[in-house]
Amino acid sequence: MKSKLKYIAIVLLMLSAFAQICLNNILIKRINIKPVSAQVIKKYKDLTQLNREISELNNTSILSADKKNNIWYTQLKISGDKQIILEEIKKLEKYEINNYIISKNNTENCVIIDICGNE
Repeated sequence: MKSKLKYIAIVLLMLSAFAQICLNNILIKRINIKPVSAQVIKKYKDLTQLNREISELNNTSILSADKKNNIWYTQLKISGDKQIILEEIKKLEKYEINNYIISKNNTENCVIIDICGNE
């Protein structure tokens, strides 16, 4: 009698495992899961777009621009008092800031920023 109960229990466990596998496969096909890519594709602005947007800023001048790997890296100089510099930096939120140098003399305060623009 005990061997029949063991046999029935084993068969029931195997059937439930098989049913779970089948249901799982059906649900995966129904949901249509798309794999997520780990790479983030960034689009960068070209030099004319950067120049047009930066020329709208006050107290800001372009010192240099270099193209590396099809991305324009631009060096800006923002000059003025503390409040003006902070206002201009707030306008640069949409840019990727790579490096900066803060310089303060008796006559001039300025920040030199290396940026590249994301679209």
